[in-house]
Amino acid sequence: MELRGKHVLVISPEAWNDVQLSKHHLTRALVARGNNVCFWGPPEKDGPRLSVTGDAPLRHVRYRHWFRGVNRLPLPVHQAYYRHLLNDIVKAYGRPFDMIWCFDTTRMQWFPKGYGLRVLHLVDHDVLDTGQGLIRDADILFTVTEPLRQHALALRPEAPVHFLGHAIEERWLQDAEALVDAKAQAAATVAYAGHLRSGYVDWELMHAMASAHPELPFELYGPYDLAFQAPFFQAFRQLPNVHLHGMLTTEALIPALRKADILLVCYRQHELGDIVANSHKLLEYLATGNVVVASYTRTYEGRADLVQMASERMELPHVFNRTLEHFAQLNDKAHRQARIDHAAQRTMPRLLDRIEELITRLDEARNNQW
Repeated sequence: MELRGKHVLVISPEAWNDVQLSKHHLTRALVARGNNVCFWGPPEKDGPRLSVTGDAPLRHVRYRHWFRGVNRLPLPVHQAYYRHLLNDIVKAYGRPFDMIWCFDTTRMQWFPKGYGLRVLHLVDHDVLDTGQGLIRDADILFTVTEPLRQHALALRPEAPVHFLGHAIEERWLQDAEALVDAKAQAAATVAYAGHLRSGYVDWELMHAMASAHPELPFELYGPYDLAFQAPFFQAFRQLPNVHLHGMLTTEALIPALRKADILLVCYRQHELGDIVANSHKLLEYLATGNVVVASYTRTYEGRADLVQMASERMELPHVFNRTLEHFAQLNDKAHRQARIDHAAQRTMPRLLDRIEELITRLDEARNNQW
């Protein structure tokens, strides 16, 4: 099946106007490829009963739940509710869909038949308990981590489940050839990008690294809350070399991270486990060509050519110090080119090429059965 000229219903756990994540980027890439996409985000408390807004090729479903607690209802009632809702979406859209592309395992917990190819894209480890019905019903499954693939196969050993990893917007690679030659022989700036009011971040280790290196400014980009009471966050943010910049647009974030010397990932992996097995921000970091230091991230295990990574939690400050000592070598042209090349091989259009290949293979296997 060609991923061109198709009508696709994308089901996302984030609204279109939320922070733009992989669901939004993939939607834009599908449209750029010549598809018509209807983006179905979460319900709106004060939204319309149901409407499909916007103009082709990108339209949006807006709706509110008319039945409270629908996800806690018995399965037959839950299924009838969403079947009715999907029928209304198809009517409002004006034609059937060729495929349903679902990123959300917390809402509709099954795939109805008769609405096109059923694609499940698993990106979140922490909501898998509500996605078992979708895993069993999907025609094809894609995952961003190997643990997610293993989870799906444990439920359906013979299912077509494919670990694809993350993909990156092409904006991160614009003019990347100018990033290969770096003149810096010593690190002068450290940066981190992401949600700063998140319990995922290991603020104790962030504090340890920043306080041990008062000569290095730590520039943090992302939404934050000065009253956030995660352990060590308050002590960290009050260090004189720590600067919180708030959330930036992608257009502003890209040059900000390119200006840094070291880009940092610091998660509580010892507690979060597979939830942080493949951070999407690593691809964006690598696209800058800059040196990357990270807490243990399973997907990049054994890739010291790309990421300076700790194998255990308390090793991270030592990895950071070692990176500072060997910065000139890690920041040379060959290393910078390798990091940029890795990201360039994982753009959203390339991801869609791979997905098209896998869907075509699925179609051929089904046809051969007949």
